[in-house]
Amino acid sequence: MKLPGPGRRALSYLIDLVLPFLFASAFFVLGYFYFPSGFPLVATFALALLVEPISYFLLSFLSLCLSRGRTIGLAVCSLSLKKEDGTEAGAREAFMKSAVDALLPVAVCSGLSLFYCHSERTLSDKLAGTILVRK
Repeated sequence: MKLPGPGRRALSYLIDLVLPFLFASAFFVLGYFYFPSGFPLVATFALALLVEPISYFLLSFLSLCLSRGRTIGLAVCSLSLKKEDGTEAGAREAFMKSAVDALLPVAVCSGLSLFYCHSERTLSDKLAGTILVRK
């Protein structure tokens, strides 16, 4: 199994963040114009901040389950999610990885640990029992 470098992993994660960010941005703009006029702008922003991790989790989990271990970002970067023993990752592993990665502060710290600890696995990989491999 060929393991990807941290740059390729980071790029795949950033690609996966684009669509949920667009959902959150659209929610904020639509909420600003369509919520009642007395609804505070800060509350609209706070709700949009909740939309991003929820949409990331749903998109990531569904794509990992339906495409046998690949999200859009993983597919673009020629990566695939596998169990530690090299077999296909299942719904449990997809759920764990998506849930941990959806929490942006955890994902950022996890990604930084790749650069500073010289590890091939992020926190979400360790918790899910998975590893990313190059195709």
